[in-house]
Amino acid sequence: MKSSGAIMLAVLILLLFAMSMELTTIVEDAKGNSTRVTPTSTSTLTEVGLVNPPVRSKDANHVTDEEFYSRYAAITGQTLDQVRSHLQEANEEQTGYRTFYKEYVLRTESKEGEWVRAGVLAQIEQFRFGQSVVNRFKGIFDETAYLLKETGGSSMVTNYVKGTIQASGNLQLSFSGYTEDVVRSGLFTYGERREARVPLLSELGESDVGHWYDRQHVSGSGTFSPG
Repeated sequence: MKSSGAIMLAVLILLLFAMSMELTTIVEDAKGNSTRVTPTSTSTLTEVGLVNPPVRSKDANHVTDEEFYSRYAAITGQTLDQVRSHLQEANEEQTGYRTFYKEYVLRTESKEGEWVRAGVLAQIEQFRFGQSVVNRFKGIFDETAYLLKETGGSSMVTNYVKGTIQASGNLQLSFSGYTEDVVRSGLFTYGERREARVPLLSELGESDVGHWYDRQHVSGSGTFSPG
């Protein structure tokens, strides 16, 4: 009887020891899980603020030689005499094909009632191919690329405007920039993105906490045929 009692006591002690070890393991796992941080996908405020409106319209407008010279001068800051002298000399080197000019324009709405326009001037060359008349881009005047506001009181900041002739022979016009208003701190309208606001720097480069910029980013692209 004494031996069987001793055996029972030994078994009970082993069971209690096993349960104690299992409980210790569970507690340690719980502690580890409480300090473990699971990475999550986040977006910075800057990324959230770069929601761009789509391009609303695109136009290809014929311009006469004089209109082209005038537009070229206005965009580049040159005089009409400088433009005529430079471009007429270049045109004298043509191969006899008929050429004409076009202005290619994309429009988008940065916010309600505020329209932005991007454009560039190009020269088109026209020639016969068998019985057909074919147009192709002779050149893109990169120096005339622009991005401006048509309506609204905010200023316009240009990142880039680029016209590229693709392998297909079409023109791809791309642009990026943002409109900018100075507003007082705390004046946020309902539904407005707070991350679109950045501090206004004073002349000394210090942040002026009383005023903010309201930036609305715009970008887009469009494709045009030379016809």
